Amino acid sequence: MRGFTLWIALLFSIALSAQSGRVEKNDRIARLIDRFEIKYGYFKGHTNMSPLYRSEVFSYIKSLDSVGLSPKELYDREIVLMQYQEFNDVVDREPTSFLKKFYRNKAHFFEFQNKSLFVAVDPILFLQAGLENGTSHQLRNTRGAELQGQLGKRIYFRSKIFENQSTFLEYHERRINRNLTVPGNALYKNFDFNLNTQAYDFLNAQGYGGLHINEFLNLEIGHGTHFIGNGIRSLILSDYATNYFFARANTSFWKFRYQNLYAELSPFSQKKFDSGDVLLPKKYMAQHTLSFKATQRLEIALIEIVLFNRDETFELQYLNPIILYRAVEQFLGSPDNAMIGGQVKWNIVDGYQLYGQLLVDEFNIGSLRDNINWWGNKVGLQLGAKAIDFLGVSQLDVQGELNIVRPYTYVHRGELDDFNVSPANYSHYSQPLAHQLGANFAEAILDVRYRIGNKFTIHPRVILSAQGVDNVMDRDSIGFNVGADILLPSNVRLGNKDQFLLQGDRVQVALTAINMYYEFFPNYFADLNLQYRMSRSEQDAYNLNSLYIGLGVRTNFTELYRDY
Repeated sequence: MRGFTLWIALLFSIALSAQSGRVEKNDRIARLIDRFEIKYGYFKGHTNMSPLYRSEVFSYIKSLDSVGLSPKELYDREIVLMQYQEFNDVVDREPTSFLKKFYRNKAHFFEFQNKSLFVAVDPILFLQAGLENGTSHQLRNTRGAELQGQLGKRIYFRSKIFENQSTFLEYHERRINRNLTVPGNALYKNFDFNLNTQAYDFLNAQGYGGLHINEFLNLEIGHGTHFIGNGIRSLILSDYATNYFFARANTSFWKFRYQNLYAELSPFSQKKFDSGDVLLPKKYMAQHTLSFKATQRLEIALIEIVLFNRDETFELQYLNPIILYRAVEQFLGSPDNAMIGGQVKWNIVDGYQLYGQLLVDEFNIGSLRDNINWWGNKVGLQLGAKAIDFLGVSQLDVQGELNIVRPYTYVHRGELDDFNVSPANYSHYSQPLAHQLGANFAEAILDVRYRIGNKFTIHPRVILSAQGVDNVMDRDSIGFNVGADILLPSNVRLGNKDQFLLQGDRVQVALTAINMYYEFFPNYFADLNLQYRMSRSEQDAYNLNSLYIGLGVRTNFTELYRDY
């Protein structure tokens, strides 16, 4: 543990004493880069690994100046150039008063810039009110602030914190009660809006510092999430779970980008303990991704991940940045949860993209030959397509996606003392690190975005899913684990053979939603949200209809969808 601590301390000291920040997966500008690359061509960055670098985004958007952009795309381009002010050339200006630094640039509440320093401060606000099924009141109250900046040409930083009081739709509420955690967040406590629905109070804080050592190597340390893939979901690493401590190194050379990611996680939430002030047990993740731009249209990547827990120590052998983790894991006696994956993105023609992922947790080719449906064939498959300006309609973007994950994928054997939880399953704080459904499911998604004018967007989507789940009335019976709940240890399962996709009690979900939002000032939005979700199962506990309508306003806060 001492060696790992020294390594982290060294990285941190370098980053803080030594160019650009990050563009997160759900940032509106990340979506702009995606559609511009599909429609107009080559982007230097690797979009299958989020976050992207702001400097790459800025350079690409600026290079589109000579392209015949539509009026709406020119508006988008100006939004990026305005928001990424730190990369514009600094000219000597007359000194301004402190008050004139507020909204000098419409993209930032407060901004200061000279030749060696850029700092921007923005408020975070998300207020929403609605009704579920006409009777259950829904409220969201989020307030916070974001600080971001750049020192010289190499150091960047970003930090944001927001306080929340919120109710949740009933199907979210059931998951909170089952896993004792609010998705995407950590510690929470009960709150009272004086309404007829349960509410929660929770804090969310993110932050990181980074250093561009040279044109090849970037180092980061912080607290946040990551996303691997080009889809709506990820079967390899998503941003669904709450923030975690991480150290990340990105190496870029020729057509390659190589990412090493190390993270400290927790196997379950603090609510598992009766008392409040308890140190949670720890587990760790080591992950590396090798991405290759084979052509200007084709991008492929190979990924390897290992999760492990040790008593108060980090397994130093996983710090090797180029070795295969599976080889290390076997050398150690095969105690850990190692997985491999691959993904591809192909812009087949201008305006159209195909993408996919394959996740292999464990696999036995011989079992396929013998047709025994071995439980250990733990794999996930994603197939998707995107169309920009679909059927020639300007700003009509369509995305379709299919996700399938076999039972027992992401789980691991063994369990922590006094807790029916595997210590090395693919989760953090009782939240999946990949797809929010866990395993043993099939899902189809149709996502559409249509922009009217520069500021008004309509976003309809349809999600259909089926999952085999345990019988909640007989959850604790010995040997009863159908493979959907990734928190359960794999040594307690239905059997070794004849383990099929969607086994168990079937839950079928149909969700239809439409979100409309109007940007009345840069990064200030007014929202109207409509959603109908129908869940059907042989188990009454899963039978649920939910009709929601809500209004809201938000500032510097991306659309918040927890739909499944």
